[in-house]
Amino acid sequence: VPARLCGGDGEAAAQCSTRLVEVALYLLVWGEAGNLRFMPEFLYLVTELALKAAADPVAMPSGWFLCQVVRPVYNVVFDEFYESVDVDPQDWRRNNKRLLKGLERYLPADTANYDDWNEFFLEPKRFVERICLEGDARLFDLPAPSRFAQLAAVDWQRCLHRSETKTHREVHSLWGCFASFHRILLLHAVMFFTGVCL
Repeated sequence: VPARLCGGDGEAAAQCSTRLVEVALYLLVWGEAGNLRFMPEFLYLVTELALKAAADPVAMPSGWFLCQVVRPVYNVVFDEFYESVDVDPQDWRRNNKRLLKGLERYLPADTANYDDWNEFFLEPKRFVERICLEGDARLFDLPAPSRFAQLAAVDWQRCLHRSETKTHREVHSLWGCFASFHRILLLHAVMFFTGVCL
C-alpha cells in the first residue's frame, strides 16, 4: 500500500499499511468462504495462516482455496445436519435440503453446531493439538509459512467431529424460557407489588 494513502512516511504509515493488508485479506477470505461466515474464528485462523504464508509465497491454482479448504470444512458442517440436497427443476436457484432423521423438529443435545466449532477455533491450545493432517502429523508442527498450503491436507472430518468439538450438551426444555426471562419477570413482579402496596 503506498505510504501517501496511510498519511505519510514512517512507522505509522507502515502500521497502517499492514493493517490494510490484514483487513483486505480477511475480507477476501470471508467473501470466498461464504458458507462458513458463521464460523468467524475459523476465518480468523485461515487469515492468520495466509498472512504468515505471504512471507514465503507459493503459487496456488485458481479455485484452490474454495475447493481444497472451504468445501471440505463445509462438507463436515453439512454432514452434521443434512442427508442430501435436491435442486428444484422448476427453479434452479432453489434447493431442497433434506435433514437427517431426528433433526426435523430440533437438534439433539449431542449434535455439533456453529457455536461448538467457533469455540473449538477460539481456544488455541485445543486446535493446535487437534488439527491433524491426513495421517497423524499435526498442522502446527510444520513451519509457519507452509501451514496455509497444507490446509488442503487437513483431515477436517476427524478434526471437526462432534467428539472433538462438543464441550457441553444442549438440553432443550421450558427451563430455557425461564432462564432467559427471569429478570424481566422478577422486575414486573417487584413493580406490581410495589404498586399494590403503595
